[in-house]
Amino acid sequence: MTHGANASAVATKLWIFAVEDQRAQITWRRLGPGRARFSIGPATWEVTCNGGPGALEVDGLEPGRRHELVVEIDGWGRPPLRRWFRTLDPPPGPELFRFATISDLHLGATRFGYFHTMRERPEPPEPHSIRATRQALTELRAWGAELVVIKGDITNDGRAEEWEFFANLVAASQLPYEVVPGNHDNRSPDRTRSAAQRLRWALTGGPIVQWLTDRTEGRPLRAQDGLSLVGIEPSPVRHLDIPGLRIVLADTTREGRHLGTLDSIRDEVCTRAAKAAGAGTPVFVAGHHYPMPLPIPHFWPPGVPPRQAQRFFAALHDANPAAFYTAGHTHRNRRYERCGVVVTEVGSPKDYPGVWAGYVVYEGGLRQVVRRVATTDILAWTDYTRLAALGAWGLWSPGTRQQRCFDVRW
Repeated sequence: MTHGANASAVATKLWIFAVEDQRAQITWRRLGPGRARFSIGPATWEVTCNGGPGALEVDGLEPGRRHELVVEIDGWGRPPLRRWFRTLDPPPGPELFRFATISDLHLGATRFGYFHTMRERPEPPEPHSIRATRQALTELRAWGAELVVIKGDITNDGRAEEWEFFANLVAASQLPYEVVPGNHDNRSPDRTRSAAQRLRWALTGGPIVQWLTDRTEGRPLRAQDGLSLVGIEPSPVRHLDIPGLRIVLADTTREGRHLGTLDSIRDEVCTRAAKAAGAGTPVFVAGHHYPMPLPIPHFWPPGVPPRQAQRFFAALHDANPAAFYTAGHTHRNRRYERCGVVVTEVGSPKDYPGVWAGYVVYEGGLRQVVRRVATTDILAWTDYTRLAALGAWGLWSPGTRQQRCFDVRW
């Protein structure tokens, strides 16, 4: 390719961010301006780029094999860009169900960074925290999720208006949802109420109830409405059964503390996990806090102290060896094991790299895929937030693709 009219075309951080069995998500920080051609084997996708961030989903790939991505940009004047990746090999058996998780929405937040110095300029009428959550809900539904589990830090400060933001977003999404609280949801300025009372008050006194009343034409809520009034009868542990999997929702928060707890819920979680094991069903536990690897936190925020975590995961594995635990809180993406249990941390939709997670339940296993929120305004904002902590955040938060996207076989 020779220099053309658009010799100033650029390509920065072309990233094969997510892979599944037949799909991949490609994002870039800057591409173009001009036309870009993405080729994988004989298949080609053309995208008109404006020189800024963007994303492309490619589909129809062959599972379980290595693919070469070739990108040619009009006016680039250089050899094509080449990237290699491997699609996932599905677990045994048919696909049974799809659901998604998001966490650390921090609705109401307008700034980012340790000193809260990063903000959108000019400040838009609607902050990035709300726009990113709305787009994540739109994308995960389009991906095929039939349920969304929200893993805490829904609000930034537990204020009534932030719960109203949440109510309006989930109402507009029309998705069935379940919620566990995070530490930010337990730090309302109103200290006269307990965390459970504040959550109950927010949901029963706010627009969710009016929306549900309108949706059900005034009759009592029924299970077939596909909705959950979480918080009206607050419980630290709940569960729901979906095809091929039991989802256990665990409240790991402590009032007014960043540190979480697993001791207080261990017995109840393991009881529900054991009952699922008795029926031959794997268990998926969703909480806000992650297990700390060291007794003293070596990064912020702190999670659950390691001795507590050791007791919890040993008991969970004994109760149901086909167990999976996922957390939020850190705003980063990681995968590791504790006592034979696969554990993941999944980042926030509102800061780098700006993500949500999808889960595909198979008869013989489970897939996790972490995808970036893919509108250009959110990509531009989340790419900017990578500069936090003197640029260390951009290296620390994404994790590797293998930590984000993988299959577990039961």
